[in-house]
Amino acid sequence: MDFTEAEKMKKRKINIFYILGVFLIVAAVGMYVTRIVAISEEERKTSEIADLIENHLPARTAGVVGEYYNVNMPAYSIGGTDYVGLLQVRNLGIKRPVLSKWPKKDMVTHPSKYCGSVYTGNMVIGGSNHKGQMDFLSLLDLGYEVIITDMLGNEFTYEIKRIDRADTVDEKLLTSEDYLLTLFTYARNEKKYIIVRCNL
Repeated sequence: MDFTEAEKMKKRKINIFYILGVFLIVAAVGMYVTRIVAISEEERKTSEIADLIENHLPARTAGVVGEYYNVNMPAYSIGGTDYVGLLQVRNLGIKRPVLSKWPKKDMVTHPSKYCGSVYTGNMVIGGSNHKGQMDFLSLLDLGYEVIITDMLGNEFTYEIKRIDRADTVDEKLLTSEDYLLTLFTYARNEKKYIIVRCNL
């Protein structure tokens, strides 16, 4: 093999690596764009469901813990999925639907009731940190108002009293007799769970 042929082989190798590199970059960009579109669609659907729930609700009245005979929160079905309320943070313009129960295998698509009830003052709501879901928890601060409205129009207005970070969570950690409402999510950028504690 003479020098000229060796150079040609080298150029062919360089071209192959160049084409492979371009292909990988295009594939990565395609995956990123697909993910962004999927997140935007998910956010749009969440917003639509929240609007449907809000339009379904009767006139609002102030909710009072401990004054309900039936502690089970009534559900409203949309597309075969049951929701028990609307979660709002008016300081941030946040409005999210709340699923009636925690999904199997922790595949959370919307804020979901993990356990408890607003009627008994021990409700825990969790969800993914995806945009349009529970990503707003990282923006909350002490003193902010969090509002949970049930399907009967009872509006429970809480104030954020404490915000914690934790490596892991379980029902024992999330439930507390000192707080009437707890919100939580896993913040991937922090690699920590954000736990927000509220009282009326």
